[in-house]
Amino acid sequence: MKAVILQFSEKEGLSLNDISLDDPKPEVEEVVLQVSACGFSYHDALIMNGTLNRGVSLPRVLGHEISGVIVDVGSKLSKKLIGSKVVVIPKDLGHRQNGGFAEFTSVPFSSLVFLPPDYDSIEKACLLFSPISVAAKAVKTCQLVKNNWLIISGASGGLGIHAAQIAAAKGVKVIGITSSEKKLKFLQKMPWFFAVFMETEPYEEILFAMTDDHGIDAAIETTSMSIERLLNTLTPKGRLVLSGQISSSKSPIVPAEVIFRELQIIGSLGASLPEIDECLNAIKKGAIEPIVDRISPLSAHSLETAFTRMTNREVVGRILISPLASSSV
Repeated sequence: MKAVILQFSEKEGLSLNDISLDDPKPEVEEVVLQVSACGFSYHDALIMNGTLNRGVSLPRVLGHEISGVIVDVGSKLSKKLIGSKVVVIPKDLGHRQNGGFAEFTSVPFSSLVFLPPDYDSIEKACLLFSPISVAAKAVKTCQLVKNNWLIISGASGGLGIHAAQIAAAKGVKVIGITSSEKKLKFLQKMPWFFAVFMETEPYEEILFAMTDDHGIDAAIETTSMSIERLLNTLTPKGRLVLSGQISSSKSPIVPAEVIFRELQIIGSLGASLPEIDECLNAIKKGAIEPIVDRISPLSAHSLETAFTRMTNREVVGRILISPLASSSV
């Protein structure tokens, strides 16, 4: 099968390479998927640049946001599963086990979410667990009610843009923060945002004016943007939910501000099966729209381009890598 592998050499350092591998064979309680699509996430980018190496063994096929069709099953599983459309809840994929930037991949049966047979967008379905359900959990962690205020950093990214949709559907007033004029103009056209600002703007003062000095009820951090600035927008007893910053960078926090304003700083990771089911139903009803920047064919060049565009902060939503795509669309 065709795959893209990340490997390390003393001469070239970390590099991506197109490679041919044997088709995977399932263990007794595994299935083999023909990959329909795999999302390229910030997590993948951090592994590619060497920032995130904890638990990662090389050489490795990256990619953990996977949708596909079951084409083979282990000896303890029913052959009737073959042909089922599924999404994967990742565990070690792209770390100690080869992931989804390949034509086929093997995964535990226990990690599958089954899609309805008539589900018509299996490529976009790869975003069901992450970023969509992960974003839903972050919004839930904020404990917001109708007419509350929410600020989201990295509002055009995979986590941010789906968190905005989910919160807005609950009647929350969503403020987006983004990094470029192009993305600003795109987000301003979206119905989920009450207002959108560039991260270079002095938006803290503007937000207090907009909220009649109340401040923002909760913030969701999805990027390496200043956590201190998000805290400064919050009302007393406001919540900051950390969901996307997984690099080793440090953020200054003034403990006195947190203490005297009784702020809460909470981490949010992954999603539960009920949250995933809720998001799947919302997608089927059109209440959540998976936002795809582009779908690119499976190749080292496609991954390198995705990495460059993400590093340059050009991506809106997610770039998908699909072995079934012949060119970028």
